[in-house]
Amino acid sequence: MALYLAIYTLIACLGAGALVNAQQPTQKGISQELFDRFSFFAEYAAGCHDGVDCGAGNCLNVTSANTTTIAEFNSTSLYNQGVSGFVLLDHTHELIVLQFVDPPGILEDLVQHQKNVTLAPVTKAMAQYRNYKIVFVGHSLGAALATVAAAEFRTYGHNVTLYSYASPSVGNYELSELISTQAQGETYRLAHCNDIIPRILCNGAGPPFFPDYSQLSPEY
Repeated sequence: MALYLAIYTLIACLGAGALVNAQQPTQKGISQELFDRFSFFAEYAAGCHDGVDCGAGNCLNVTSANTTTIAEFNSTSLYNQGVSGFVLLDHTHELIVLQFVDPPGILEDLVQHQKNVTLAPVTKAMAQYRNYKIVFVGHSLGAALATVAAAEFRTYGHNVTLYSYASPSVGNYELSELISTQAQGETYRLAHCNDIIPRILCNGAGPPFFPDYSQLSPEY
């Protein structure tokens, strides 16, 4: 975990100087209905699940819902890190929720592990609850994993809605454009205006020796 934080801090410091001139993704205003939806799924992104509160009564919408955890995963990777999260059934809102809890680790390595440990339980839930909406959600690196997972599930023909909170970029412009425009589900990427993590490495904002990454658009 310490190494993960140190690497992110180094990248942030190196890339911060270029943020002023970096091209930003399209920003979009929201309706009250969409704001309420973002607030609700932020509770899932915070790690609230199956009666477990995310602290100080901040997740009342999720904790008051009829939810059941059907799978929990914590897969050890080559770097001795873990992909942590849950597959949940939200019977109140008729949802199948794949929730990634912000894990330490190397993104490329974690991506393969999230595929290995999440595909079976989500597919099984989809077969049993055919009318439920599929939602992938995560925060920070968990949001990056949710983004990649949602993009892949959509290529199988599944309709997946993505709620990504404070995600670092997951690839170059071509990949970001592909995910942003996928027809199989809605994509919502949210970022705080003062949060540097979603902006480092993007659109020339990183150090010269890093590849040019791009974010999903629009940004809320």
